[in-house]
Parts: sequence; C-alpha cells; structure tokens
Amino acid sequence: MSEAVDPATYARAWERATALLKRRQAASSLGLGVNTALLAAISFIARSDTLTPVFRGLAAALLMIAGIAACDLWRRSLLDYQRLMAWWYDRLRVLEEAMPRADRLASAEYEALYAPGSAKVGLTRHELRLIVVLSSLHVAFTALTFGAAALGEGG
Repeated sequence: MSEAVDPATYARAWERATALLKRRQAASSLGLGVNTALLAAISFIARSDTLTPVFRGLAAALLMIAGIAACDLWRRSLLDYQRLMAWWYDRLRVLEEAMPRADRLASAEYEALYAPGSAKVGLTRHELRLIVVLSSLHVAFTALTFGAAALGEGG
C-alpha cells in the first residue's frame, strides 16, 4: 500500500499542470493572431494599387515566409507543451495512486479522455491541422499575389 500524498506536493503539481495548460492556450492564441495579421497584410498588399506588381509579389513572399516561420514556431511550441503537460499529468497520476478513488481527478480525466480505448480528446491535433491550413493559405495568397503581379506586368 502506498503512503499518503502530501497535499502541498499534489497542489504544486496540479498548479503546474494547469499553468502549462494556460500557457499553451496563450501560445495558441498568439499563433492564431500572428497568422491572421500576416494573412490580412498579404491580402492588403495584393489589393494595393499604389505598389508596383513586383513589389507586391516580393512583399507577399516575405510575409509568406514570416507566416510559415510563425506556423512552424507555433507547431513546435504546441508539441513542447504537449510533452510537458503529459509529464506533469503522469506525475499527478502517480501521486493519486495513494488517494481515495473519488479524489483522483487527473487519473479520472486520463482514463475517460486519453487512455488507450477512451474517447480520445485531441485539441493539439486540431490545432496542428489548423496550422497546416494557415500555412497553405500563406502559400496560396502569395501565389495569387505573384500571379496578379505577373498579369499586371504583362498588361
């Protein structure tokens, strides 16, 4: 039989896990905001009549590169947070082994949502798919801008 869990140790572990969750959510919000701003800037440049077609294309390409770099950084941050959170939740489940079953919140969450054969919640998977979509939009908007620039120079 396991010895009793120190409530202060468990509270610190729980606090750390929830703090990481909040930081991951903030990183995701920042990634989405940066990409939205970059896509808006590419759209603005593509519609600009005051810029030469070549400058429009180059500016869009630079913004696309920045967008893809932002998407990659966002993706790596999400994966790092996923690993950190998994580690802390593993520690919580170990601590909970000595607790009454009704008090094992992290273990109950894991069993219901993440364990093999469970319902599988995949917020990070959905966010990673969003990053692929946004990266594709960066490429598509830039290609359209270059295409419009090429047509503008030809006419």
